[in-house]
Amino acid sequence: MSDDWDLWMSRGKELGLKDKDLTGFVREQQNIARDERKEKREAESARLEVHAKRETEKELAKLEVEKEHEKRETEKELARLEVEKEKLEVEKEKEQTRQSELDLETERVKKERSDGKVSQSNSSGPFHPKLPMFDENKDDIDAFLFRFETHASACGWDKGKWPVYLAALLKGSALSLYHSISGEQTLSWDVLKSHLLRKFQCTEEGFRERFRAVRPEMGESFLAFLTRCRHLLNRWTELSGVSNTAEGLQDLFLREQILQSCTKDLAVFLRERQLGDVAALCEAAELYREAHPNKTLARKSDVSIFSAGVGVADSTGFNNGGSGSRGYRGGRGSSGTGRGEFRGQRRGARRGTIKQSDVCRICGGQGHWANQCASSKNFAETFSSAVSEHVLVSEGQPGLHLEIGTINGFSGTILRDTGCTTAGVKRALVRDDQFTGQEQRCRSFGGHIETFPLAEVVVDSPYFAGVLTCCVIDNPVADLILGNLPEVRCIERFDLNKLLMCWKGPFKVMEVVSPVDYRIDLNGKHKVFHVNMLKKYERRVLTAAVAVERELSELLDLSPVT
Repeated sequence: MSDDWDLWMSRGKELGLKDKDLTGFVREQQNIARDERKEKREAESARLEVHAKRETEKELAKLEVEKEHEKRETEKELARLEVEKEKLEVEKEKEQTRQSELDLETERVKKERSDGKVSQSNSSGPFHPKLPMFDENKDDIDAFLFRFETHASACGWDKGKWPVYLAALLKGSALSLYHSISGEQTLSWDVLKSHLLRKFQCTEEGFRERFRAVRPEMGESFLAFLTRCRHLLNRWTELSGVSNTAEGLQDLFLREQILQSCTKDLAVFLRERQLGDVAALCEAAELYREAHPNKTLARKSDVSIFSAGVGVADSTGFNNGGSGSRGYRGGRGSSGTGRGEFRGQRRGARRGTIKQSDVCRICGGQGHWANQCASSKNFAETFSSAVSEHVLVSEGQPGLHLEIGTINGFSGTILRDTGCTTAGVKRALVRDDQFTGQEQRCRSFGGHIETFPLAEVVVDSPYFAGVLTCCVIDNPVADLILGNLPEVRCIERFDLNKLLMCWKGPFKVMEVVSPVDYRIDLNGKHKVFHVNMLKKYERRVLTAAVAVERELSELLDLSPVT
């Protein structure tokens, strides 16, 4: 206020005003300024009031919208509950109708049986058995056929129509088999059942293998295990055609023992003739022995008589392997449907692999055995090195050589398998859109036939680059397995020999830690190696003639002389 007074006093004096005129001028200007400030305050107050009113209206509108949205959601939920209620009522009515029909059908069948009649339903619609479809990847064909026969007998179906009713429950290769044999002859139930059992290896030999290799599953009671064993034995004896007597079982077991004790060639020779008793079997074997007088007919002792068994893997917890026994190596989980084999430990062979905790009985060091100790006479004569000398370092024990490549843009391991005739890729590296919808059947190492889906993957490797159709495998030994395909290249390299040690180097010896341990410089990284992983590096000396010939070859762009 004092500043305004002084300001207007100075301006009034500049205008030539004095005394009362000057005082009146100053007061008039102050009143004008006071009125202007009052108008500004009123305008600001009005603006704030309008803004607050607009914000209130917005909040009310927002609350109204939310209220309307909640109302609509509530109405939708009520409508959905009403629809669900109606559906439940309809399903309940249908279930009651089906139950009534089932009761009527049951009463009709009981009445017909009491009258001595066995007939089929007189319903006008097409008949379809009310049983689940057969899945060859999950179901056991023997158990499925047993359930079908039990159901068909209980319902009083005409046995002549059983093949037709069963066809409605088949799919895949089982349906293809039915189609192939139904067009050649008038199909009976016994013929169809026999073909299906042979198709899925439910034969005399198949049940024998499964009986010999059966193992208790994890969590299975031994009463249930006994039931499974009894069923497999009964099916084996039933399909073998022997009488269920002591003499018949004795003949069966003697035939099995003879077949499993002789060589594979003789066993095949005897099996091909399908001899009915052990006397005829021995007579045919004697003729074979006379025709091969200088041939050993006894099977090797380290081969078990159950070498082609069907059983479970060691993970079931009932493995009989261990020290002094032959352990079973299963192939396809613990379901009893995979293939595996019993293999004994060869005499004199060391069990397992070298561990860091293994102690040498010669030098007392760890990480090696006595036959690999550098303190022994053999190693002392073959290896010794000093600081600053150069040595070669082994990559490890002989084994599979894996290359590095890319599969669908992902880096992975690649195995070149010369004993394989197809290609396989790991399932985790395949996209869903790369499956072709086709399948391929392959015979595995144990002779078991498996079916794999096919997919086209993009491969970049030393053996092949491009799009390749592969079998999709869940857990292969490598991310990609390349067999003998026309488009796959063969690379002849020394380090691809699986039976040879692979050596790298030369590397410089930095320190002799002990008579059996050396510290090696691996391109800037120091690491201690046992002498069984080292050998001396011998530099080749070129003669003058070879050196001149090599220079001439390089100048003429010829292959160098090695």
